[in-house]
Amino acid sequence: MKYNEIVSKIPSIDDLIKSGTKVNGEEFEKDNDTNHHIDFITAGSNLRAINYGIPPADRNRIKQISGRIIPALATTAVISALQSMNIFKITSTSHNFKHIESCQNWFINLAVNIYSISNPQSAQPIQKGSSYIISTILDRIHLQFIDVPTLGELINRLKVEKQWKIDLLNYKAGQLYGYFQSEEKIKIQKSKLITFLAEELDGKQLANGTDVICVEAQTDTGYPDIDDDGWLNYHPVVLSANQHIFTAQCKFVAELSN
Repeated sequence: MKYNEIVSKIPSIDDLIKSGTKVNGEEFEKDNDTNHHIDFITAGSNLRAINYGIPPADRNRIKQISGRIIPALATTAVISALQSMNIFKITSTSHNFKHIESCQNWFINLAVNIYSISNPQSAQPIQKGSSYIISTILDRIHLQFIDVPTLGELINRLKVEKQWKIDLLNYKAGQLYGYFQSEEKIKIQKSKLITFLAEELDGKQLANGTDVICVEAQTDTGYPDIDDDGWLNYHPVVLSANQHIFTAQCKFVAELSN
């Protein structure tokens, strides 16, 4: 289901208020199975474990651990609550939350009871050479493939659509591709699937359920009015697979037109 479809099904805050919906706080109790607290923690923690390649745990083990980390849950609960508040603002249909000022940065120290709030700043624009080339650390592009791409398919797609010359492509501490490698090795590497190369470099299979692979690319965009020595940039590239659709999300330099 697409993001807009999901958001369209969320009732507005005004509708919830008119219907008399109330949000009640919960007091954590691990030994009461009827409140489903441990069930919720088990589901949430195992989803996180799968996302980060951490071995999942069963319900009994999680119940044992959660009984000893109640102090840590206090800070986690505060941050989760603040994040949830901002999710409500982002998905809200109310115009009151359409401005960046409606979201705040928080500094919290529960040990000394300090709470500091500040307004977020816009991402700092990065501009080099041509006045029409500008980017920020938040910029992304999305490339969709019918299936998991090979290294060569990813490099060619970026070259054709974004005019990127890929000099280096790394996965974690290993190197997927380097312009200085022999032609024979480059040819072999480009023929392999991204997932295979990731497992080869990592020395182990990707965790079950893994659908995101993060790599880092060093690129030369090749704009003629920019000194090549000053135009080598590292771009985080996130490859995500969902129902055989592989998406490459890359930080990029957008060429703006008048």
